[in-house]
Amino acid sequence: LEHLLFRGSGPRATAREVLRAFEAVGEDPDAYTTDDALAVVLEVDPAKLERAFELVGDLLARPRYKDLERERDIIVEERLGSVTEAGGFAD
Repeated sequence: LEHLLFRGSGPRATAREVLRAFEAVGEDPDAYTTDDALAVVLEVDPAKLERAFELVGDLLARPRYKDLERERDIIVEERLGSVTEAGGFAD
């Protein structure tokens, strides 16, 4: 899921624009998805905290969802990589 969010959101049409916006408030963002959660990790300049919240809000509320089929294939590959020989999912 996080892959889709960073491909474009709100007024930022490309992944490059999203990353530049986050770099303007701090470090490059990191994100990951688990079975039941999405995490976005940021190191932000305290003076730019309000702008950082606006950017995260755009990610969550106004994603552009580009390249859905490509991302679907990536997700399937990642999930299959965590399947054990017994057919269950690895911890």
